[in-house]
Amino acid sequence: MSDTTPLLDVSGLTKHFPIKGGFPIRRTVGAVQAVDGLDFQVAEGESLGLVGESGCGKSTTGRLITRLLEPTAGRISYRGQDITHANRKQLAPIRSEIQMIFQDPYASLNPRHTVGKIISGPMEINGINPPGGHEKRVRELLEIVGLNPEHYNRFPHEFSGGQRQRIGVARPRHPYTRALLSAVPEATVDEEPRERIRLTGDVPSPINPPSGCRFRTRCWKATEKCATEAPPLVQVEGNKPGHLTACHYPETEPTIPAPRLSKDPEAAA
Repeated sequence: MSDTTPLLDVSGLTKHFPIKGGFPIRRTVGAVQAVDGLDFQVAEGESLGLVGESGCGKSTTGRLITRLLEPTAGRISYRGQDITHANRKQLAPIRSEIQMIFQDPYASLNPRHTVGKIISGPMEINGINPPGGHEKRVRELLEIVGLNPEHYNRFPHEFSGGQRQRIGVARPRHPYTRALLSAVPEATVDEEPRERIRLTGDVPSPINPPSGCRFRTRCWKATEKCATEAPPLVQVEGNKPGHLTACHYPETEPTIPAPRLSKDPEAAA
């Protein structure tokens, strides 16, 4: 891989989940447009954040890149290698390099395994033997993510939600990981109260997206122009070069109107 080749190169990435209907012969009557034409590049050592509402396709994007899901269209390139439709045998050499931190700390950990077994599992499967052995490396990782190394022999049900997410953060951190995809782990790692943003309006339909800007149904700046024209990608003054914004009315520092903020936990739920 040359110095100019990005670690990840995603172009036109699309995932549509078909909707079946009809009786007695079921047929495709529509599709949920979970991801639709996503483009980005990530260089070695660089971090990229995907920000959006729940259900907008962030986790689906991660599953597509790790090839847990088959893309409907588009291209995924890892270190110059096209892995868009690579089979299991072709993916085997790079499976240890692309890891994912799952969002749900309850469903992503095997309740029958100890923490030591859960974290050392990826290393054993991929034939990774760190100096000092698996147990030493697992205890180091537990300490790195803020847990006690003595938790090595405990089971997931003995931990809180935030602690379980820390276990999920530690699991993919082995020496050969180059691309680490995180499905919002901080949502449960940091359990302190935080201010919530409440947006009014209807959530855009993934089956029948609105015309123009797809996010206009929840945007306080939306105008008639937003309903008729899709916003172009533009470079906003003050942002880093290459950090583009798709908005008819972009701001250097986006703000939320005061009435949209709420500190009431029940109202923000």
